[in-house]
Amino acid sequence: MTLKEALQAVCADPADIKARAEMAHVMERMEAPEARQVWRATTLLAGGRGQFFIALALARRYLDGEVLEAVLLDLARRYGAGRRRNGPRVALPTGEPLKVDLPDDEDELLFTALRIGSDVDAYMLPVFARMPVIPIFEELPEDDFVTLAMEAEPVVLDQGRPLMQQDTAERSVYLLVKGQAKAVARKPDGRELELGVHQGPTVLGEMALLTQVPRRSSVTALGPGLAWKIDADRLIELGQEKPAFIKRLRILVKQRLLYDLLRTSEVLSAVDNKEQVLAAFAVENHAPGAQVFPQGAPAPGLYFILHGAAEVVVDGKKVAALTEGDAFGEMSLLTGDPTTAAVHMPDGGILLHLKPEDFAAVRSADARLEQGLTKLMDVRRGELEHFQADVDDADDIEVIEELDGDWIVGLDDD
Repeated sequence: MTLKEALQAVCADPADIKARAEMAHVMERMEAPEARQVWRATTLLAGGRGQFFIALALARRYLDGEVLEAVLLDLARRYGAGRRRNGPRVALPTGEPLKVDLPDDEDELLFTALRIGSDVDAYMLPVFARMPVIPIFEELPEDDFVTLAMEAEPVVLDQGRPLMQQDTAERSVYLLVKGQAKAVARKPDGRELELGVHQGPTVLGEMALLTQVPRRSSVTALGPGLAWKIDADRLIELGQEKPAFIKRLRILVKQRLLYDLLRTSEVLSAVDNKEQVLAAFAVENHAPGAQVFPQGAPAPGLYFILHGAAEVVVDGKKVAALTEGDAFGEMSLLTGDPTTAAVHMPDGGILLHLKPEDFAAVRSADARLEQGLTKLMDVRRGELEHFQADVDDADDIEVIEELDGDWIVGLDDD
């Protein structure tokens, strides 16, 4: 493409971000210093038309120094914590074709390209207009917004490219901008459970913001796309003095956890009033090595695993392994008897907890929950009876005494 052809495309639709980027690229190939100004204007235009991720990609690739910082600061004012949250929704300005006689002289053509390429204000939304909400960035003040935008790493995706691997301790959060990615969890018995297909724009790997538990699923790109990789520890560091930011992140994480739970839990799958039932539960964070409850304790209530894995232990011996979507505590809840087993979370995790005193209200809201729990209790009772038979037949049973096994992590009130 020649510069004249690129300029003609911009004149045909002055609001076209792609056409302007192509013109800037042609100018860059010509080693014209004016290209830098056109890149700056094109990036501002993208941000001013609600295309945050396009603006971020253009800024990080084609700008640097003070120009880059100034453009990111403009994005922060439009999309960060100080944005107009309740501004009016304004229609995007349309660009009428520009009637311009394009010169043949290269220098004059470059001057015309610079003039038209830098003139973008008329095609941008006004500063008071409501802009799209960008996960994570939306709660950051200007300085932190610019810092995170500078540190995020672009990841170009293609078919089959892994973003996250189950059981690894890698701690990154991904903003999937474009494309699709599939999440798959491998269960202890070797089965693979598809958790869903995520369509950009969305957040992936956000569990690293709440827990140190290794990855509980693998995420793979389903085709071409783009993601931005952000260090989870850096996000937590930025949010230490900003409670609103941390609160929003936790809400984001819990929404994804609850969504996955409804997809994977056999007990909840038959419940009609899912939202009403889940509203009675509280979310708990458990540190690595935590004991959720000991064997022989008063009925503690019902638990669902949102994130992580748990071990069921009877008389010091592991009898079952539980993962996301599994429930426990149902036997003592339904019978009123003390717990018949202890439950530990070796790597920690996140649980959904229904206290015994709240069970009556939930039971009246949807009887199918109790039916599902009763069915599960029968299965568990059979597992325990089978375990007891093995114990009775054994000649020598080594009982492992738990050390530091009574750690209970406090309730997350947020």
